[in-house]
Amino acid sequence: MGYHRKCEVRVEMTTTVAALPVRYLAWRKFHVDNSDVFDIFKRFAVEAFESGRERLGSRIIAERMRWYTLIETQDVEGWKLNNNHIPYYTHLLMYTDDRFADFFELRPSRFDATREMILDAHRACLDAQKDSD
Repeated sequence: MGYHRKCEVRVEMTTTVAALPVRYLAWRKFHVDNSDVFDIFKRFAVEAFESGRERLGSRIIAERMRWYTLIETQDVEGWKLNNNHIPYYTHLLMYTDDRFADFFELRPSRFDATREMILDAHRACLDAQKDSD
């Protein structure tokens, strides 16, 4: 029950995987369906990095994203960022941009994805973007 619960699902990936963690599967679907979320996460992380910050917690970026979409863009019908998705976006940025390898303050957590899983989900997101263009 809870975090350790697994589900048998077939997902479109470069390799077929069964019994993936539920949180990972939820993030993967959200990421593929909402490719702009990672772009905004990265944009605000770059702003923080370029301001001279040496380390930062990723939740502050998530809250900035929420402020941006709700207050600045007034997009009340758009995506809602689940707290469970934040570690996946954090690791994705760390894996895809060397500037962020040691930027985020990581706490012990029940993070359930490997580097390969995160990057595979991102490839699926990029493929979905190409298909929609």
